[in-house]
Amino acid sequence: MRMLRYRTAALLLPFFLLGPALHGGLATFRWSYVTGAVALFACYLVATCLNDVFDVEVDRAPLRICARPHLAAPALGLAYVALPYAVGLAAAGAEPTSLDVRVVAALVVLFTGRMLLKDFRDRSGDAAFGKRTFLLVHGKRAVIGAVLTCVLAGDALLVSVLQSAVLIAVVQTYFAAIVFELYRLCRSEDAELAAIALGARMGNAVILTWLGFAILPEGEGDVFVVALAAVYWLAYLLPAPAATTAAAPARESTTAEPARAS
Repeated sequence: MRMLRYRTAALLLPFFLLGPALHGGLATFRWSYVTGAVALFACYLVATCLNDVFDVEVDRAPLRICARPHLAAPALGLAYVALPYAVGLAAAGAEPTSLDVRVVAALVVLFTGRMLLKDFRDRSGDAAFGKRTFLLVHGKRAVIGAVLTCVLAGDALLVSVLQSAVLIAVVQTYFAAIVFELYRLCRSEDAELAAIALGARMGNAVILTWLGFAILPEGEGDVFVVALAAVYWLAYLLPAPAATTAAAPARESTTAEPARAS
């Protein structure tokens, strides 16, 4: 079924698992995680339908979200982050705490910035159909400014909830790379998708590194964090093979970001 994009749906799994991991719920297997995963993909279908609404030329929903460029990205952030996290907590039988509220707030803010960048890939088609995306309404520099604000705010919120000085230090290096890619995006017209793809990859590194740290026993998490950071930074710094350089941005954009339904 075209609506169910498996690679994009896999993006939701870290958010689903993070809630139980932060509550120590992944130490043992529970069948509720299986049923929760099924519910997660059902949530993804709902989120994809919501994404379809943004792409319809005439939106008949009462709020007309597609006509409100400031609401689209936050709505997708809630659909792709808050819902999976809540489903994960329910699967673990964990009661939400103030920590969960701060975690979700940080991740939704960061994901909102990621969704604003998605408009670059769809810019030509959106312009042709007269769709009022944030990018087309406010321009490139305004988008980059909004994304940078999301990154800085999300980073500040994350620092308040991360449990390790090593984890905090490594995550800061990821955010430094993301900010650098935003600078590249601002300065370049030819490498926009490449910069967005590399920034998205380092965004993935933030959640996956944190998830691994939360799952592992105390004392092993810091070692894992440093090892995974070395892998991500090696991949980030190594040049792409010449034969695949041109194709890489499009592939990364498709797999690292929730795809816009057509």
